[in-house]
Amino acid sequence: MFMRHTLFIIMLLSLSCAFLHAQELSVEDFKQNETDLTANLQGTMVLDQNGEKCALIKIFTTEQGFTFDVGSLGISKTEAKTGEIWVYVPRGVRRITLNHQTYGRVEFAFPVPIQGSKTYEMTLKTTKPMVSDEKQPLSVRVVPSSATLLIDDAIVETDNGRATVELQVGNHSYNIAAKGYIGQSGTVAIKPGSPAKLIIELDHQVSDEKTLVAGKEEEKPAEPQVLQDKVAVVEGVGEMFTLGKVQFLMVNVDHGTFTIGAHSNQKQPMIQERPAHEVTLTKDYAIGETEVTQELWKEIMGENNSYDQGSKDLPVEQVTWEQCQDFCKELSRRTGRKFRLPTNAEWEFAARGGNKSKGYIYCGSNDPNEVGWYDSNADNSTHEVKQKMPNELGLYDMSGNVWEWCQDNFGSYRAGKQTDPVTETTDNRRVIRGGCVIYPFSHTRSSFRVFNEENEYSNTLGLRVLMER
Repeated sequence: MFMRHTLFIIMLLSLSCAFLHAQELSVEDFKQNETDLTANLQGTMVLDQNGEKCALIKIFTTEQGFTFDVGSLGISKTEAKTGEIWVYVPRGVRRITLNHQTYGRVEFAFPVPIQGSKTYEMTLKTTKPMVSDEKQPLSVRVVPSSATLLIDDAIVETDNGRATVELQVGNHSYNIAAKGYIGQSGTVAIKPGSPAKLIIELDHQVSDEKTLVAGKEEEKPAEPQVLQDKVAVVEGVGEMFTLGKVQFLMVNVDHGTFTIGAHSNQKQPMIQERPAHEVTLTKDYAIGETEVTQELWKEIMGENNSYDQGSKDLPVEQVTWEQCQDFCKELSRRTGRKFRLPTNAEWEFAARGGNKSKGYIYCGSNDPNEVGWYDSNADNSTHEVKQKMPNELGLYDMSGNVWEWCQDNFGSYRAGKQTDPVTETTDNRRVIRGGCVIYPFSHTRSSFRVFNEENEYSNTLGLRVLMER
């Protein structure tokens, strides 16, 4: 699947838009009010979806019309007050994004940990944009020419994909959609004395281009200088994504039935690996060939805070479960596909080789040294991905290197057959899998699992993503 790409000409550079917004909306002050008990009092206390007390952020502003986003944890409630907006959020949120149609957008990273039942105060500074009656022409060209064009939520008629509209100086929203293509929306800045152009080319939802067929690269004409995101089918394996200069392979895993937990060939299993029981996964999926690398994480998130650095092919670490949710959300937005963390069962099925499993104890072998990095062979540091043997599906490093977050909560196994199991509890303990470079090889078994608090991170804890098919 190709990704959308946009060419802004003359005064429509996205950087200039960001600059305008930064001038119009900003956070002037943020602090915790330790004497304010609003978030902990009956009548003003709000519980999140897990039944825990929310934190309350009192936003001081005389303006209305804001929308807020805190990522995957979600906002529990907003309430408008005189001169204030109360925003209730779950504990552990790390940042908040504020949007306003007039003043623009600002993203604010909290300087202190956000705790449940506590009250925080945020003071906003808004600078009214210059009001002008001046209008300037905006010339628009859209591809495909059949696309529907909306500016400020009003349909604009196009002639063979072209239109010219007179717009008042300021910011204007646009939305373009066409059947079979990835839609696009954004903001256009119209400046005084400057006619503007906007050229938008939508990309197909399904790409017919296959750059890899049966493992052989086809000859292609020279790529344009502007790098385009794309996806190519790898016949019999999965799909190869190219995002900027970063490539990663998603390996197909067909649905099936297997025994999860410690098998009979495993000695001295831990209690969290028992009892072994039958699990049926009814849906096909794809899973990352490797752990998410630092190169891919930086391409998507714009930063890399890993402890072990020095190679783009090292697995990313020092990421919380919450940050992984943000990563999957942004990766989904950028590719137009649905990415998430695998469930505990999906992870183990893939680690065991799916329907191609040969019953190994570790992920691809009965010899842990062949397939994994652990305390005796890793020298206390992570290693570049794909340096050991893959498992039956062609997946690397599912034994060792870094622990890998799973989507569901940690809970005890129970006997009996299960279908598409997902463990959900009210605590914030999340399953982690695979073992790592500072623990013994016994932790790298396909069945071994422990947990970590979702808002904590470690320099031996990363992720592997799943893509729904």
